[in-house]
Amino acid sequence: MKAIIIAAGMGSRLNPLTNDKPKCMLEFKGKALLQHQIDALRGAGIDRIALIKGYKKEVINYPDVIYYINDNYQNNNILHSLFYAEKEMDDEFIAAYSDIYYDKNIVKRLLDNKEDISIVVDIDWRGYYKG
Repeated sequence: MKAIIIAAGMGSRLNPLTNDKPKCMLEFKGKALLQHQIDALRGAGIDRIALIKGYKKEVINYPDVIYYINDNYQNNNILHSLFYAEKEMDDEFIAAYSDIYYDKNIVKRLLDNKEDISIVVDIDWRGYYKG
C-alpha cells in the first residue's frame, strides 16, 4: 500500500510561524507534524510514501520518501498538487494533507475498511478549529 502526502502549500494563515518553513514542518509533541504522519503511515504498514512539496521545498527531506515538486503551488490548489503524483495512483493509495495529526491506529482502521473509497473525518472537529 502507498500513501501520497500533499505538502505544497504556504500555510499563510500561520504566519509568521511559516515564514521559513511549510506548516507540516512545525513542531508538535516534540517533532515535525510531517514526521508524525510518516511514523503513523509506516507503523500501519504503508511501504511507499510519496510527497508533493512546493513552498520551502528544500526544508522537507526524509529518507525513503519519493518526492514530486509543485513549483507552481502559488497558482493552483490542493487537487492540482495531488496530480503531480499521478503516476502513484496506479493502485490503492491513501491521500493525506500534510497538516493533520493522526496516529497509526487511525491508518490501520482506514486500511481495514474494504470500501472502494473511504474518508477519515473527526466528527468533533468544531471543538478544535479556531479559523
